[in-house]
Amino acid sequence: PSKQFYNLKCTSEHMYLNSAKVLRRSFEGTIGNLIKKICNDINIKPKFINESSKNVIKGIYPTIKPIQAANWLMRNAFEDGTPFYFYETVLNGIHFDSYKSFVNKEVYKTFDFKPQIAKSLGSEGSFDEIAKRVRKITGPFNMSQLSAVSQGAYSSSLFTVDIATKDFKESNYTYTDNLKLNKNQPFNTDHKIFDREYSTLKESKNHFVSLNSKAFKQGNYHAPLDKTLLKNESYLKNINFNVLEITIPGDFNLEVGNKINLEIVKATSPEYLGAPGSMKDKFLSGIYLVSKISHVFNEEFMQIVEIKRDSLGVNINA
Repeated sequence: PSKQFYNLKCTSEHMYLNSAKVLRRSFEGTIGNLIKKICNDINIKPKFINESSKNVIKGIYPTIKPIQAANWLMRNAFEDGTPFYFYETVLNGIHFDSYKSFVNKEVYKTFDFKPQIAKSLGSEGSFDEIAKRVRKITGPFNMSQLSAVSQGAYSSSLFTVDIATKDFKESNYTYTDNLKLNKNQPFNTDHKIFDREYSTLKESKNHFVSLNSKAFKQGNYHAPLDKTLLKNESYLKNINFNVLEITIPGDFNLEVGNKINLEIVKATSPEYLGAPGSMKDKFLSGIYLVSKISHVFNEEFMQIVEIKRDSLGVNINA
C-alpha cells in the first residue's frame, strides 16, 4: 500500500502525428524525395535521407498513414541492388539509408568476449578495456540453410507480366557478387541439393509482379522491381544468417546501423581459459551490423544489443 509502480512506454512525437493523419494524394518523384515530403507531413526533420534510388515513380497513396506510406515506398527502393531502411535512433533521429551504405561504413568499435580482465580496476587503461568487454552472448545461432534456400537467399526467379503490352518475362537471380560485411559467403558450395549448388536452385523461390509500362511515362509503383527485386530479397534474407544478442557496457554513441567487430575466444576447458595463446573463434568472430538496442539502467548502465551479419570471416568450404 505504500508503493506505486509505473511502466512507461515512450514514443516519438511524430508517431502521434502519424496516428492522426492519412495520405490520399497523388505522388511523383524519386523515392528518397517522396520520403522527404512524408517526413514534412508529420513535422520530422530527418538526420539523413539517401536519395541514390533514382527511379521516378508515380501513383496515388491508397489512404495510408505517413509512416506506413514510407515503408510501402521503401519496398521498391534500391541502391546497387541493396535494400533501404527507414529507422530512428536515439542519438540522431530519423534516417533513410541503404544496406550498401551500412556495409561501406567504418567499424565503430571492436568488442571482445574473454574470461579475464588484464588490467586491475582503477588502473590506467582499465576503463577502455572494460568498455569494450562483452558481458554475455546469447542467440539462436540460426545458421541453418533450410529456410534460406526456400526464401530465395541464394537463387530465385521473377515472372513479370506487362498488362499494357501483354509481354511475359522470366528473370533469374544467382548469388555471386553480393556486398558482404565479411569476406566469405554464408554457405558451403560443397553441399548440394539434387546434385546442384544452392546458387543454381532458381525454382526454390518464385516472385510474380504485374507491370503496366503505359500507365505513365515514368512507370508505376512496381516499375523498379523487375531489375532489382531478386537481389534485394537476397540481401534481406541473408542479413538474418547469423543473429546474436550481446550485453555490453552502455555507450550512448552506439546506434542502429553501426558496424562493430566482435572478437570471441574459442570455447575450451576452464583451466585453459585466458591462457597465453588462447585461440580466437574465427567462426563466430567478425563484423556485425547493429539492428536493435535496449538500454538498461540498473546498478550500472548496460545495453542489450541485437547484432546481425550476412557472411563469415572464415571460409567454411575449407
